[in-house]
Amino acid sequence: EIAPCRALPLMSASGQPALENAALDLDALRERSRRLLLSALDAVAAAGGGGGIRLVLDQRLSGPLGLVARPLDFRAHGVDKIYHLESGPPPQGAGPLVYFVRAEFESAQVIAAQLSCAEGSSARATLHFVPRRSLPCEKLLEEAGVYSRLAVRECHLHLLPLDKDLLSLERPCFRALYHDGDMSVLHSVASSILELEDLYGPVASLRGKGSCAQQVSRMLKQMRQPRQEAGRPAERASGPRAGGRQIGSLLLLDRVCDMVTPLLTELTYEGLLHSVFNIRPGGTRASDLLEPSSSLLGPSPQARRDRCRAGAARSAARHAGEARAQQLGRAVRAAAQPQLRRHGTAAAEAVSRRAGGAGGAARGAHGEPAARLHAQAAAARGDAKVPLAARLARRAAAAPHGRTSLPRAHRRRAGGPRQRRRDCRRRGGARRRHRPR
Repeated sequence: EIAPCRALPLMSASGQPALENAALDLDALRERSRRLLLSALDAVAAAGGGGGIRLVLDQRLSGPLGLVARPLDFRAHGVDKIYHLESGPPPQGAGPLVYFVRAEFESAQVIAAQLSCAEGSSARATLHFVPRRSLPCEKLLEEAGVYSRLAVRECHLHLLPLDKDLLSLERPCFRALYHDGDMSVLHSVASSILELEDLYGPVASLRGKGSCAQQVSRMLKQMRQPRQEAGRPAERASGPRAGGRQIGSLLLLDRVCDMVTPLLTELTYEGLLHSVFNIRPGGTRASDLLEPSSSLLGPSPQARRDRCRAGAARSAARHAGEARAQQLGRAVRAAAQPQLRRHGTAAAEAVSRRAGGAGGAARGAHGEPAARLHAQAAAARGDAKVPLAARLARRAAAAPHGRTSLPRAHRRRAGGPRQRRRDCRRRGGARRRHRPR
């Protein structure tokens, strides 16, 4: 079962950075990108029938577009609901359907699958590729049989101001260029530099290092030629900083020339957040910061409760083991007590028989006193001169609650804490007496 698209809330809050104290007038760059985006929406709203615009955004574009326009700007220009591009049927509604996606095969495949199963007003849509259209993606849509239902356009959004001193294309350029072999990234870089020249004047000095930097420089020269031949005036930013040359020099550096810098650890709180939680355009999600598995923030309340339960379970198991050990000891003592009694009785009877059969002859011939025979019989019964192990077992069986104790003589022989302290004082006193002064 395929789940339908979920609408995203149009919040009034904005995550746009403050650009007042920037070295360049970056507000002009952001305003130009905002005009391009909103004019594309106005064109769709003017051509469409009734109803609000159903705007479907690539998930990787929702953050960058939020840096350009506020959520209330989308509502003011006819956007009813905003959706993320996901596999499944297209969002239902009566208004025009508009897609803003990157020029990638995955996005084109999802759009082709949605339009194939769409009916009515959802069968036709407007597709905006950001920043430029792609012939392979258009070929894929044509082979899927949905290209005739689409109005394919471009939205030239290149550099986005992330901070007062940072501009970004917000594209995975390194992987696309060196792994996928997509050279269109270099065209986007050259187009973004040309956009900066339109706003702030031509760059006086352009330098670069690396093969990709050389290709960008050649593309930039080719793009400048038609404008120079046509005599097109450069668009200048308004304000006191617009006059004169704003960018003195520009340095293009290939990433392969310095592969060590991205591996270093940044010594700022923002760099630490980015390395752990992956800061997206303009910020990061609160759910990522409150992840229970995060080791930087300590264990979560649920983890603490689980740890307490595990400790209580271990304590209960330990007490249960001790109780089972005591119960087993009592059972062993109870089973061994009859055997000890039988052994003592049999030994006493044997001594009595021996004493009774040869008692007179022994007393007459050897003069053995009768007290010794009584002592042997008593020892056989377990009254005296019984081995220490047998006496301890008998005392353990007879003692309440399984308590055992050594005889007083053995306690003195084993030496308790008091006896050891006495011996230490006695030895120390002897040493002190013999120590020369």
